[in-house]
Amino acid sequence: MLIEFNIENFRSIKEQVTFSMVATKYKELDGNLIKDVLNGDSLLKTAVIYGANASGKSKRVLTLDEAIKIALKQSYIVKTFRQDVIRSAESYRAQKANYRPYANFNIRTPSFMENVNATYLPSGLPVYESRGNLQYVASFDFNYVIPTNGTFTLSASLNKTINDGYVRDEKNPGTNIKIQDNKALTNLRLSFRQPIFTDNTLKEGLKQAEYSYEKSLKAFNRTERDIIYNVTNAFFNLYRASRQVEIFKERMNNSLEAYKLAKMKYEAGIIPEVQALQLEVEKAQSEANYIA
Repeated sequence: MLIEFNIENFRSIKEQVTFSMVATKYKELDGNLIKDVLNGDSLLKTAVIYGANASGKSKRVLTLDEAIKIALKQSYIVKTFRQDVIRSAESYRAQKANYRPYANFNIRTPSFMENVNATYLPSGLPVYESRGNLQYVASFDFNYVIPTNGTFTLSASLNKTINDGYVRDEKNPGTNIKIQDNKALTNLRLSFRQPIFTDNTLKEGLKQAEYSYEKSLKAFNRTERDIIYNVTNAFFNLYRASRQVEIFKERMNNSLEAYKLAKMKYEAGIIPEVQALQLEVEKAQSEANYIA
């Protein structure tokens, strides 16, 4: 028989609350008591939880599904294995991403360079020559990775150069002429790179990540099933205990009725005292089983 239990920090209940089946000193409803069974105190046969609406009365009842959800949510082991699954899944996803095609695009901002040189004439006067260089460079690479850890690469590049400036006119010393030169170079190529005489680290890394993910997922599922089994087993034991209490209660009531009937028969001289005492012993044993 459940005599007392405490509950705290559960659902809507914050502070500790005690539910006790030990009777108080009030004398009302004396027929609802099992007397002198616990250190001289009496126990209640039944109890009622009452209160205002939305005061949390139903929160004291916990179903099997709710218990499983709480256990799975609050279990430190489940949380640990769940994080392992997330970590290994991310690692597996990263390894698979190594097989995806990828592209590189590079561009260099315009670079300009200018040189100024002085050339002295026989008269001793200088003539200055200026040469400038403006350059644009851009490249694009598309890479396709194959399972053998090889890579096909398609590359394209553009290089444009503009040269301009002023140089000395050889025919007319002392004067300069302007020069300008524009060039554009393009390049397109397809290349293939394949490591040989070495381990395929790409394939091995993917297999290792997949194995780690499957292992952590199986461990997580096994832990969840163990918790579900333990909670279900606990609920089954509770249900079995409650049924046993009902059986012991029925036996106790039957023994009590049999004892009362035997007592009346004994007082009437119908049955011997030994038989009446035997029924009294059976009544006491039934009460003890019900309380235990």
